[in-house]
Amino acid sequence: PKGPAKPPPPVVVPAGKGPPSQVPTPKTGASAEPPVAPKAKPKAGKGGKGEPKVFNKPPVNATKAMKPLWWTAFVFGQTLQKGETVWDDVQDDMGLLDIELLEERFAKNAPPPREKKVKEESTMKAEVKILQIIKDPNLVIQKETSLRKLPPAQECAHALEDLDDAVLDIQMVQIIKDAACPTPAEKKLLEEEKAKQPTIPMALPEQYMWVIGNLKAYQQRVECWYFIRTYQERQVDYHRALTDFMECIECFKESEMLSSLLGIVLAVGNYLNAGTNRGQADGCDLETLQKLEAVKDTSGKDVRSFIFDMYFHKLYDKAAVLVEELEPLLRNVHRRLSKDSDSTEKFTRQARLSLEDFDICVKSLNDEFEKMNDTMTMILQYFEDPADQFKLRMPGEFEKAKQGISALVNLKEKAKSTYADVLAWFKVNAMKSKDFFELWDSFFIPGDLIINKDTQMKQNYLVPTFCQGKPPTVEDLMVLWEFKEPDDVKRTEKKRRKRDPEARKRRQERREKDIAERERKEAATGGSADDPSSASPEAEGQPVLGGKGAKGKGKPGKALR
Repeated sequence: PKGPAKPPPPVVVPAGKGPPSQVPTPKTGASAEPPVAPKAKPKAGKGGKGEPKVFNKPPVNATKAMKPLWWTAFVFGQTLQKGETVWDDVQDDMGLLDIELLEERFAKNAPPPREKKVKEESTMKAEVKILQIIKDPNLVIQKETSLRKLPPAQECAHALEDLDDAVLDIQMVQIIKDAACPTPAEKKLLEEEKAKQPTIPMALPEQYMWVIGNLKAYQQRVECWYFIRTYQERQVDYHRALTDFMECIECFKESEMLSSLLGIVLAVGNYLNAGTNRGQADGCDLETLQKLEAVKDTSGKDVRSFIFDMYFHKLYDKAAVLVEELEPLLRNVHRRLSKDSDSTEKFTRQARLSLEDFDICVKSLNDEFEKMNDTMTMILQYFEDPADQFKLRMPGEFEKAKQGISALVNLKEKAKSTYADVLAWFKVNAMKSKDFFELWDSFFIPGDLIINKDTQMKQNYLVPTFCQGKPPTVEDLMVLWEFKEPDDVKRTEKKRRKRDPEARKRRQERREKDIAERERKEAATGGSADDPSSASPEAEGQPVLGGKGAKGKGKPGKALR
């Protein structure tokens, strides 16, 4: 007779062939307990190749080759015992898995993840936070730093319309001119971006550019207003400098004692050149003042020391007056004693005022005025409101500027003419005013006489006297040339001749009188002051180097030939 049905044999999988799998259980005629694998003792070793490993679960058939997970697989009856670990209650929930997604993401040849358009759009929207047309980060920082010093953009716009000096000082107007006025290209780009995104807030520079850019002729309006508020300072500075320059030049023409010093120079030169065709001279070139340094005695002192010895001791009173007369010259030159990187002392000098420099400055200011004046006249047509402050104020302001700058230009031309007369007086064809002043200063105050003195002498007397902007006296020069000791100079007893405050006015009146007289003679003779055949230098009152002339001081009659 047939007995009860036997249970199916257990599933045997060779050890090391992959994870446990689950497959349908074969049907049998009667229910049976889960198969229990027979106990086996596998060989020692990791994933050994000995007896096959027996699993309690059927294998899983994946449709794609998957990326391996290198774990250590526990199996009940082998590495796990019932009732000892958490795994007693853990179910293999294979039915909860999204197999398709699992294979899509973790198959060995799985493609890279697809980009999601929704996320891209959200990212783009997150990036656009403010409307900004200036992309250079350095320029943005520079503009924002400046613009934070201004009132709000609308307040700035109202102040520009009203030309309100109280709301916007000069520095603020300059910031608006440099950082808040858009270029035509920037204005066009800003309008385009604003039309595309009207609700997006603007960055700080764009806020000012938008508000200021909506004013009529905003760039020209700001530039004209800035010019009117700044030109006067330059005009005053240039006028003062040219006036001081005129004083430096006129001190030569007005000097009564310069001829006494040049007389000694001429006598020494003729004696040194005795018996040659260079002797018996009635005058000499101005560069002779530099050439004297090359003629030295046996002790190493040059011939200037002899000249000033004679002049200071035998004509002391005249020497004292001459030093005071040339005070503008000596005050105009800045002297400095310094050290190089190797601690070697060097002496430098530089003229403070140079006609050539201020000629350029005045020309630049005048050119700027003419440009701004043309701009002002051009943009008046854009302001239809008769009460517009620009239309009411700017024409008058520019007329005032025209008068002041024209006077400055005239003063500059007069300075050039006066300097040309002085060069002609010394029979010099051309020389920069800087070189002229430094030549004379070097004649009176040689740098080596300061450098070669001992440290105490330099620190206590020479540097404070000659290198700190103070005009020296004849006593100071005598100490420099070693004719006196500093202790012999009693500063409290020095008597300085007071400059006549009306002297400049009288000089100006005398020059105007001379010009009027020259013009009268030209009208009578039909000649020209520029025509050498029409009049001789003496007839025209042309100054020549030498002594005092017939027409008063500064008009020497003895020519330098």
